[in-house]
Amino acid sequence: MPRRVLPLLALLAPLALAVAVACDFRDGEPEPPPAEARLVFAEFGPGEDRIYVAPAADLEARELLASVPHAQGWALTPATELVGSLIAFVALPPEAEPRRDSPAELWLLDAASGGLTRLAGDADLLVPPVFDREGRYLVYRSSDGIEGTQALVRVDLETRERRTVRELTTRFGILPVAVPADGGVVYAELTNGGTDLYRVGGDGEGDATLLLHASDHIASGWRLSPDGRTLSYLAPRIEAERVVQRLHVTPIDGGGEPRIEASDGFVGDQFSPVWTPTGDGITFGQEPGFLPGVAPFTLRLEDGGEQGQLTAPDQGFDAPLGWSSDGRYLATRSFDGRDAYEPGRESLVVIASAGGRAIVPGDFDLIFIGWLLDA
Repeated sequence: MPRRVLPLLALLAPLALAVAVACDFRDGEPEPPPAEARLVFAEFGPGEDRIYVAPAADLEARELLASVPHAQGWALTPATELVGSLIAFVALPPEAEPRRDSPAELWLLDAASGGLTRLAGDADLLVPPVFDREGRYLVYRSSDGIEGTQALVRVDLETRERRTVRELTTRFGILPVAVPADGGVVYAELTNGGTDLYRVGGDGEGDATLLLHASDHIASGWRLSPDGRTLSYLAPRIEAERVVQRLHVTPIDGGGEPRIEASDGFVGDQFSPVWTPTGDGITFGQEPGFLPGVAPFTLRLEDGGEQGQLTAPDQGFDAPLGWSSDGRYLATRSFDGRDAYEPGRESLVVIASAGGRAIVPGDFDLIFIGWLLDA
């Protein structure tokens, strides 16, 4: 079936009221205005996706960054985060067979210069590539589609050199999760026994090191903390005679067992956890329960308390996608249904931390890519 946007469980992953900037006069000199957060997103088209950038305070004032031709009916798959002005995505070329297992192209777009660079032509379409924190490396997955062999390939963004750092023949899958400072890869391996987390060095030599057993089932929604030391993810568990997704947190070095951080007081699924820019909290969506609509919840990791109060939808729930680096705006995929099984209609929404929310306008499906922060 053609893939136009990521499914809700795989995400398992502002009212932009115009904000007037007040000047604080000190010694007769006005304070400089704050940097402007800009949303980067793509609008799906049957044969071409268009990548736009729009200021959070005026989402209709969007500007075109790039047009991406692709095979009919198949949208691009972006990396989960930007690094600086660098945007990475995977797309099926227009001449490819319009199938999910056709070899896709890996592209790098510099939002500052507009430069668009093809990095590879053997990527898996539905697996998001992963940056390291400094923007030196990009890791993607490649599959042969016949023998069941999957490879994690690292691209040096300065030299464009490609190196296979892990190759495995599997009936299930390996997924890149994070890229440590040494250029290695932390990845998840899915098996009959659930989900295990491994680490392999940047030279691709030697065996992979098992970090932890993440879940007896399929874990998803992996995100690395801003300091690069902790991973968050979702894993299913049985509560009140039903299977629900719960937020887990674990050190990236495997030094401890994963902790369930958000359980008591929460009923139903949790959705798409993302880290706050300061790294002291994690924001996730939740089922409405008996409420018409419920806002994303931000859990402070130090004391388990709530951090701030976001504006709830009139109806339904949100699956967070990413905070702007200044912490003023949260992009979410918003659903007007009751739960993951009946999510209802969806839209791309920006929530202002100061209050309010706005739908990102578009004629077709919209795909969140990330945030830019301009001075």
